[in-house]
Amino acid sequence: DYPTNNSVTDNIIHAVFRREIRRQGINISIDVLVGLITEVISENGDTFNKSTLKHHLDLYFDTRSNEILQKILLNPLFNCTENHVALKYGFLSSYFRSLYIINTIIKSQFTIESLNALAKANSNDSLEIDYVKKFFQSRLSDLDSHIFHLMPRLLDVVNQSKDLDLKKCETARRAISGLLKIYVQAKGYSSAQISEKLLELFANGNTANRRIDGLNIYGDFPPLDFSSLTVLNSHFLDYKNFSKSKFRDAKFLYCVFNSCANDEVLDSSILAADFDATCSLGNLEKLIDQAKS
Repeated sequence: DYPTNNSVTDNIIHAVFRREIRRQGINISIDVLVGLITEVISENGDTFNKSTLKHHLDLYFDTRSNEILQKILLNPLFNCTENHVALKYGFLSSYFRSLYIINTIIKSQFTIESLNALAKANSNDSLEIDYVKKFFQSRLSDLDSHIFHLMPRLLDVVNQSKDLDLKKCETARRAISGLLKIYVQAKGYSSAQISEKLLELFANGNTANRRIDGLNIYGDFPPLDFSSLTVLNSHFLDYKNFSKSKFRDAKFLYCVFNSCANDEVLDSSILAADFDATCSLGNLEKLIDQAKS
């Protein structure tokens, strides 16, 4: 079987797939079939071409792929037209993507589909974070090792693609942010605890230097304690809690801030930070000017 939260919804969907495997004589284990479906949906969304699913089946089942495809298309969770497959219920796209993210984290699986799934999970209205967080809340001892194994691979994508493939680089940045949100929400960390974990994750193996390199936070995230930290090569987008953070002896270099100012929070404590000229401050510049005046 495949990992789920064993909720009523999980059990119903599992039962549907199990019944269809038996009814249609699909000679594939349920975990392989569900894994295949979640991969296709994570890459293509809730509607995709039949040829896309056929391509994935070709990779695994070669000459049997067309027969298996026709049987899979009979699943009542799908609405099929001549060329396309659509999920029958709106919640299924987020649901299958959640399963794919869990599998990605557990197996430290790195594909373009896993990048897309984690990037989409970063959105503020993400249902995936709630589902995945719940799954790992009962497996916290394993979560650290999974995150510490997967995060360097995401950082490698950012570093390798930032000059060659800006779209892929941006997707990887969002994926890092999405993974961090899952991690800190599952662990229930305080701001200080989050900051120390970020130092471990983004210090390139040397926490003694108190440097964070390559942090990416997009959207809603708790305030952090940047005290005595040097933050490099990091991107912050719509991070409105940034100005609520602690900044004593903090230094920022080669960082990008986009729409991070919170007009409701005007705190002079941000003046304790040193923002190097290599940073792009966006509307933080206005906030800092107001704090000075």
